Amino acid sequence: MVRAAVPELSRLGLPLICDEVFAPFSYGAPTTPPIAALHPDLPVFTLNGISKLFALPDLKLGWIALNPPAHTAFADRLELLNDTFLGANSLTQTLLPHLFAQGMAFVAAMVNRVRANLDLALARFAGCPNLTAQPPDGGYYLFPAVHGQEDEDALVLDLLAGGVLVHPGYFYGDVPGIHIMLSALTEPARFAAGVERLVATLE
Repeated sequence: MVRAAVPELSRLGLPLICDEVFAPFSYGAPTTPPIAALHPDLPVFTLNGISKLFALPDLKLGWIALNPPAHTAFADRLELLNDTFLGANSLTQTLLPHLFAQGMAFVAAMVNRVRANLDLALARFAGCPNLTAQPPDGGYYLFPAVHGQEDEDALVLDLLAGGVLVHPGYFYGDVPGIHIMLSALTEPARFAAGVERLVATLE
C-alpha cells in the first residue's frame, strides 16, 4: 500500500509517520522491517517509546527518529516544538540508557509470553463454534468474534461475573458483529485459565 503511494508522497513532500511501538511483537508477520529502511528516499518519522517497549506507561518517554530526508526538511521545526511543548522529565531521560542496557531481556521474554498465549488461545478457540479468531500480524491483543450474542456490554459483564476480564470490541473500533478483546500480556497460567472460562461460558 505504501509502495503504491510513494510517487504521490514524493511529489507532495509529505512525511510518512510510522508508529513502531509494537514492532518487537510480531506474530503472523515474520518480521517488521522499518519503513524508513524500505523507503529511504521518503521523509519518515519513526515513533517509539518506553511505554509499550518496556511496559512502563508511568514514565512516558517517547521519541521520533528522523531519516536523512526527514531530518533535512523537518528537524529544526520539530526541535522547536519539542523544546516548547513536549519536554520529557529529567528523571526518565536519566534512566533511559539503563533501561535499554537492562531491558531488552525483558522485551524478549514478553515477546515469547505473548506468542505462547496467542498460540494457546487460537488453538483453543478453533474448537469452539461460538468463537472465531483471526491470527494477528502482530501486537499483543486478540479480538475474537463471538457468535450467538447480541450485546457486547452484557457479554463482558457476564464474563466479568465469572472471573474473566475482557474489553468489548467496540472500544477499539466500529466493526460489524460482536467482538471482545483479550490481552496476551497476561501471566500464562492466568491467561490459560481465563481462556478456559471463556470457552466454557460460550460453549
